[in-house]
Amino acid sequence: DTYLHYVLVLSTLYEVTLTVLDYFLKLVSIRKFTTVAGLSVSSLTTFLGGYAVFINLLSFLFSLFLFPLLIRRFGVKASLTLYPTFLVLATLLTFTKPGLEVAFICMGCLKSLAYSVNDPLKELLYAVTPMEVKFASKSWIDV
Repeated sequence: DTYLHYVLVLSTLYEVTLTVLDYFLKLVSIRKFTTVAGLSVSSLTTFLGGYAVFINLLSFLFSLFLFPLLIRRFGVKASLTLYPTFLVLATLLTFTKPGLEVAFICMGCLKSLAYSVNDPLKELLYAVTPMEVKFASKSWIDV
């Protein structure tokens, strides 16, 4: 089914881009917390823990407020453009203004949008597919 192939290609593209940006964030954070004496593991652990809390809190808020607003006001089709648009903008911003703060905010927002907006919207896309196609394709689309 061509429709599902498009969903697969877009999901893969999003996931690869997000992985590259996440890797960049980890490299920048390791560089930031490495001193002459070596890597400050406790500082890096504290930073990454704060990053995880930020993502989860933002995801919760997006799920509670942003997702329902998007669906009610703009519908599924228009809401599907939010994540790719922000992905392109965040990628451009991260690589034109490289730094820990920019990478932290961009990745935090991207991951939160992925968990709370993009993933539920992808689930809504399956509503138009027949049940047997849905079960056959879901495992390779949900990368």
